[in-house]
Parts: sequence; structure tokens; C-alpha cells
Amino acid sequence: MRSHPSTHTSLHLLVPVLLASFLAAQNPSRSMAPLPPGDLRMNPDLDEDPPGTGASFSPGTDTCLGAAWEPTIAVDPNDATVVAVAQGSSVFVSVDGGSTFGITLNAPLPAPGGPSPGFCSAGDPSLAFDSQGRLFLTYLGRRVNSGFNCTSCPSTTTSCNSGRDVFISGWQRVGNNFVLFVGPVNVSAAAGVGAPNVTDKEWIAADFHPGSSLYTDRLYVTWIDIDQEPWQVWTTYSTTSGATWTAAQLLSIAAEGNRVWPVHNTVAPNHDVYVGYHAQSGFLDGTGRNIPDGVSGGVVLHRSTNGGGSFTKTATDPFPASTADMTWNVQHLSNGVIPGATYWLIGSVQPWIMADPSIPGRLYVVCNDDPNDDVDSGDAADVVFTRSNDFGATWSAPVRIDDAPAGALTVLPTAAIDPTTGAIGVMWYDARGNTTGSGTDFLLNVRTRVSWDHGVSWLPSIVVNDNPFDPAVSTSCRFCCTAGQCAVGAPITRRIGEYNGIAFGGCTAHMTWAGGQTCGTGSTGTDILYDNDPELGGDLTAPMLVCPPNTQVGCNASTAPSATGTATATDDCDPTPTISHVDVIHPGNCPPSITLDTIERIWSAVDDAGNLATCSQFISRVDADAPVIHVPPPLVINGVTDGCVLATHPQVAAWAAQINAVEACTTAQLSFTIPPVLPADCAPGRTTQILVQAADACGNSDFALGTITGVSAPSAGTPFCFGDGSITPCPCGNVGLAGHGCDIAQTTGGVCLTAQNFAPNGSGGGTVDLVGMNFPTGTTPLVFALRANTLNQIANGVVFGDGLLCLGGTIQRITNTLAHDGKVLFPLNHASGTGRFDYQLWFRNLPQAFCDPLYGYNTSSALSLTW
Repeated sequence: MRSHPSTHTSLHLLVPVLLASFLAAQNPSRSMAPLPPGDLRMNPDLDEDPPGTGASFSPGTDTCLGAAWEPTIAVDPNDATVVAVAQGSSVFVSVDGGSTFGITLNAPLPAPGGPSPGFCSAGDPSLAFDSQGRLFLTYLGRRVNSGFNCTSCPSTTTSCNSGRDVFISGWQRVGNNFVLFVGPVNVSAAAGVGAPNVTDKEWIAADFHPGSSLYTDRLYVTWIDIDQEPWQVWTTYSTTSGATWTAAQLLSIAAEGNRVWPVHNTVAPNHDVYVGYHAQSGFLDGTGRNIPDGVSGGVVLHRSTNGGGSFTKTATDPFPASTADMTWNVQHLSNGVIPGATYWLIGSVQPWIMADPSIPGRLYVVCNDDPNDDVDSGDAADVVFTRSNDFGATWSAPVRIDDAPAGALTVLPTAAIDPTTGAIGVMWYDARGNTTGSGTDFLLNVRTRVSWDHGVSWLPSIVVNDNPFDPAVSTSCRFCCTAGQCAVGAPITRRIGEYNGIAFGGCTAHMTWAGGQTCGTGSTGTDILYDNDPELGGDLTAPMLVCPPNTQVGCNASTAPSATGTATATDDCDPTPTISHVDVIHPGNCPPSITLDTIERIWSAVDDAGNLATCSQFISRVDADAPVIHVPPPLVINGVTDGCVLATHPQVAAWAAQINAVEACTTAQLSFTIPPVLPADCAPGRTTQILVQAADACGNSDFALGTITGVSAPSAGTPFCFGDGSITPCPCGNVGLAGHGCDIAQTTGGVCLTAQNFAPNGSGGGTVDLVGMNFPTGTTPLVFALRANTLNQIANGVVFGDGLLCLGGTIQRITNTLAHDGKVLFPLNHASGTGRFDYQLWFRNLPQAFCDPLYGYNTSSALSLTW
């Protein structure tokens, strides 16, 4: 069993057939039909002797709550994190599911020593929570006569004691604190059966079930009156949260025997109230009534259908006479002494009444029985079980449910049912192995066994306690404790308590018992111990797990749950299932898609019982963005003298080296082409666009444009006669660029003429480079250089072919050559005299004329030079 759910590592296995076989082997006297497939699971943790193959049994660490005995326990049905353990008139409260018990509540009693009897705590605690989470404790108050106090009047001194009454106190939860709001109220006195009656072994039940404006939150208290023969069973109820009580009703009758003791009650979900008690009529010691005869003990049950207003005994008893009968093990008497056990066992016959939370009319009862009805020999006690499907009208045959080897002592059972799942848990002291401790007593372990199918079958029991309990150490004495009480040399009878406690909350079994001293206080007496096991509550249902939605994120975006979402889980039993996740990476299909990879985030939720739920969230990492292209600012190269710029130009190479692309997810493939020759132009220059492209591995692509502008050096001479429409219109509207001749068939914008490296010698000669620019690239037209003197100049030009003729008079064809890469260069050696000379280029406008197919020639702008 486990007291820390976070350490849970094992999962439950669905092996019902093996489980049925195992149980049949453990209990050969009981037949059991195989369970339906999937009806139960078997957790290897639940079989300690030894653990099954692959089991990870790890006992929880017991919590020691102090030196005392007879503890009882309850869990708030509204909030399973609130667990209360009571001893005497003190309550230890946990608000974290039993991990720690940081709150101690001490129930008050009227102080002794005044003119009226005061009270001292006399134990027998019982706990209950109502539907509002209010905690109620009933406990006995020992009446101390006037003039005495709790120290000066021991419980064993009759002269200063005048009996006992039942008290109740109640606390309201405020945050993580509890505030007393009622009590101490003398229940037995308020119900009309207080002093001089002597009450004993009271029990409380609260109707925490919703749905009734009349019965919800009623409190029911029942007890035994032991100051006369025969003893009597009384019950009362409160509709005022314990402040006031109805007149008590007597349930037992004389025919049930002199010993009706102990008593237990419960409230069913339909608000029916049940009170059950053990009845014993025959004793081997006659009027001493300390040696049951082994054949007359049984369990009686009463039912109320009107909120405790009246009770009716069930038509049949849960345990008829002799089916719930065993020795009380008083050591100094002649009969009924159990070897290896020196302690009083009257509490073993207490019945534990449970109402199924989901099946109306289904009741369960657990107690002890001597299987061979002989208090002097054979098996002294078994834990036995019966159930009814008809509100207690009929009962199944009692069956043994402890799984101890034949003859092993199993005593002081206590039982509870989970209000959510209906799991039945039974806990008892177990002496299997017959190992003795420091004296003659067998060492005891606390064992728990559960049924998840309404008592049809039972899982193997587990050991709850960390260390065996030696009854011979630090236990109190019950009989023959002082000289004169018994015959000289008579053995004492020890007292280990009349009951322990088990309760369910959130499908977790919470258990408390009196065991060996482990608190380290050094005080005498046993210690109250506590442990829990979330695997015992019959929680067969995995949490409801909801995954966050599938999503896409960028390749560098966070995939942490804080960014992509967290799963949520709810569970009927565990308010905080443990949520975790693992990631499995699946490769993407980029390209053709943009998915780089997909994270399958497998979320899991595990509840305290080890039930696992999973779901998958898919987080796709995508590359949806193209690379980011960085192109340097436009490059302008000034002073070009030959009409073009080569790609190998240092400035071009430096500019190209700055081009890059940044890719966030994969790698970028960068491409661009710079023409081998970048033509220049007359001012303002000729611009070449460079197309830069980049693509990533997922096919995302983008482009950018860079520009390189070649600006010619200033032209010598004076340009004139432009085909830009500024003066003389071009023949067919083929207007050229500013400073150019008329446009040509390839629509480059016309050709301009500049003079570079003009070097007159001062005597009518010299050299110059005539450069014609903006020819179509990829073609090599034949170009003629024309010259005329100033006397023959036509300043504004006349239509001539597809262009304008800017020269007049005597026009000379001085040279010709082919244009290349959008330019033509004529190095001239002038030796024809001084004065002004005009120049123009003429060329074939192929492949066809721009305006008139009959002509198909064009001209550049004109230029005048003075030699």
C-alpha cells in the first residue's frame, strides 16, 4: 500500500480468472464462480506474500499520532482531503488527504468538582461529517462526584464515579481551521436516559446524503446502557446539528440476551437509518457473562424509514445465533482462553453495518465468528461477512472473508464502504505465522482486504502496518490488574482496544489502529497509527483526460506547454490526478509540405489508484516563411568612359558580395546573375536591375531587385538634335529618352552620342573617342560615324528614316564598326582643320524598321566639337 500517491509506479492488471483461482486456493471451504472478464483487476501490490511477478510492492510509511488506543476515523464525503482520526475526546485532522495531521481538536466536557457532577473523558470516540463538511465527535464523559477531579478520581474507583454519559461536540470548517460551534452537549441526558444510567460504546452516523429537506444532515447516535441486566440499546437523533435531541428509543429486548454490545449505525443514500448490534444470551460462566457459549451470539439489525422516528427489526438477523459468536478471551477464567493471545476480545463481535451507495436495499455486515462454535479448541475466530439485497429482509449465508491460513487468529475486524465506488474494505488484527513477541503473545499485523464487486470476491489482503504489533509490550491491563481483584497468580488480561478504524474518501482507504510504540514519546500504552492506500478504493476508472488542441508553431517558436497548452484531467476519486507528458518526434515531409517535423505530445493522467488515461496532442513545427533577402543599396558607378561596366568591375564585385539571404528554419539557396556587361548611358545613367532569388528547403521562396547604374563621364562638346520630342517630332511617335535619338525597333529608348577623351592639339588636330550608347544588347548592328562642318548643320533635325538627321551640307562617312554589348566606340584622329564639327551615328535599325519598313535605319543624337 502507498501513502504517497506521487510515488505510484505500478498499474492494475485485469486478470479476473487468475484472481478467482488465487482466492479459491486461499479459501478452499468457499466456492467462488469465475468473475466476468474485466470485472476486477489484480494489482501486484496487493499480494505481499510474496509479491507477484513484476510487482512493485512498497508499504507506506505509518504516521504515528500519539500514545492511546481505540481510534476511529472518518473522511469528509464532500472533500476527501479532510481526514479525521479520534482517540478519547481528541481529534487529529488532516487537510491534505492524510499526508500530515496538523490540527488537533480537543472536545470539551463540563469541568468536575462543582456542586453538580462534572465529567472526565472516558473515550469511545466516534466521528461523522455531515453534507456541509461539519465534523462531529461523540465521546463518553465519566461522571465525577462533587469534590473530585479527573486525577483524584480514577476510572476504576467506584466511590467517586457515578456512571457515564454520551457527549457530542461539533466543528465548522473555516478555511483549513475548524471552529467549535456546538458542544459539549450531553446527548444521553438530553434524550432522557442520562444519570444514573451508565452508557457505553456509543456510535454516531450523519446523513450526509443530499436530496432531502427533511433528513439530510440529521445526526443519529446510538449506545449501550450497561447499568442493569440485561443491557440495553438506545438511539436518538438531532435535527439541530447536535444542539438538541429527541427522546431516546429502546431497540433491544430482553429475549436477545443479557449482553447486547457493541452497537453500530449507518445511513443509506435513500436516508434509511440502520442500527445493528451483537446479541449474546448464553454464557458458560452463568451470571458472570464473560465466557460466551459459542452458540448463542448473533447480530440484530433495525431499520428506520422515517429519519429515526421509529425503527423496525428486520425479518431475519444478519447473523443468526452461533454465526457471530466467539470467546472474549478473559485470561483468568476457566474457558475460552486463546493460546498466544492475552488480550480482551469482546470488541471483535461488534458488527459493522454498511449500505451500498448505488444499489438501493443492498446492505453488508461484517463481524467475527468462531467457525467451530467451540470457545476452547480449534480456530478461535474468522472474519465473516453477509449481505442483503432487500433492505435486510433476507441475508446471504455468512462466509469467511479473511484469507489467513486455517487456524490463524483474525480478530477485531472493522469495515467501511466507499461512498463513491462501493468498494468494501475490511481491516483486522492478524496473527498468521504464530510468531511470538517478547512474551507469549503472537505478533499481530494489521491486514486489509477489499472487494470491488459487492462482496462476491475479495482481493488478497495486504499488511498495512510497517512493524508487527507485540501485545505484550506497553498494552494496558483490563482484568486482574491490582492485588485482590483475582485469585493469587491469576494471569492478567491485557487491553488492545475494542476497535480500530477504516474509512474511504476519494476512493482511498484510510486506516487507523493501535499498534506498537513508534512515536518516541517514551510514554506507556500503545500508539495510534495511520496509513492510507489509494489503490484499495475500487477505483477502476481512468481519469477523464482532455488534450489541448493540435497546433502549428514556427520553427523557432516555443513548444513548451505554457505556449502550446496543457492537458486537463478530472477524476471521480482523485481530485488532482498526476498529469505528465512525453514527446515523440515524427519527421515532416518538407518539401512538398511546409512541415519540418511533428511533435506527438502524449499526455497521461494517473489517479491515486494507478488508473492511466492518455491522449495525444500534435504540434507541427512549420516553415511558412521564405528566406529574408538582403540586397545592398543601389550601386551607381560614375565616370564611365567607354559606355559600359564589366561584371568584374571592383565596385560591382564588392556590391555583389553583400547580397545574402537569412533563413530561420532550414538553409537558403541564393541565386542571382549579373550580366557580363552593364551598359552605361548618358546622364542620368543607365540602370540594370539584378534579380535576386532565394528559396528554403520547404519550397518557400522570395525575390528582390538590386540596381547598378553606370553613369558616363561628362561628354566633351555640345550635344544637340534630340529625338526626345523636345523640338522636332520623331517620324512615327517613336520618342526616345532624354538626350537620345529617336527610339528604335528594340525600344531601348534611342542611342545617344558622347565624346570621351577629347584631346585637341591646338593647331586644328587631335584625338577623341566617339561613344554611342544604348544599342540593343545581344545584337551587333553596323554603325557609321558621320561628320559635317558647321556650315552644313541642321540644328533641329529633319525626319530621316526612323530618326532625325541632324547634319546638313556636306556629310562625310568617316568610319564604321559593329556595336557590341549595347555600345559602339570610334577612336578618331582629327586632322582636318580647326573650327566646329558636328558628328552623328547612323545604323541599320534591324531586324526591321521602327516606322517605315522601306528604310529600316536610324540615327543617334548629334554632338558638336570645336577643334
